[in-house]
Amino acid sequence: MIDALILPTQRRVLHPLASALYRRGVAADRITLAGFALGLLAVPALALGWYGAALVLILLNRLADGLDGAVGGQGAPPARGAVRAIARGLVVEPGVPRGVALGPPPPQKSWRQPN
Repeated sequence: MIDALILPTQRRVLHPLASALYRRGVAADRITLAGFALGLLAVPALALGWYGAALVLILLNRLADGLDGAVGGQGAPPARGAVRAIARGLVVEPGVPRGVALGPPPPQKSWRQPN
């Protein structure tokens, strides 16, 4: 239901970049692979407590996830492009909470009043 509201805006925003990448011969599979690598890099960044870097990597992963479909839609889509993108997402998305779980504990605050 929410996709019906978001997808038209997503298409409108990503179309110019997707068209430019398609004209330059960038394959959708390469964008998927790059997004996969960026998403995987977010896991150790989270585990190391580098939350700003992890956020950038996750956002770039999400951008690549939208762009690969937009580029694939510009021409003949790859034979198994959607299957590969979904499979890679199933590896990256569960890795993010694992990276957080492996990361440093949050700072502890004392609720006691100093004496």
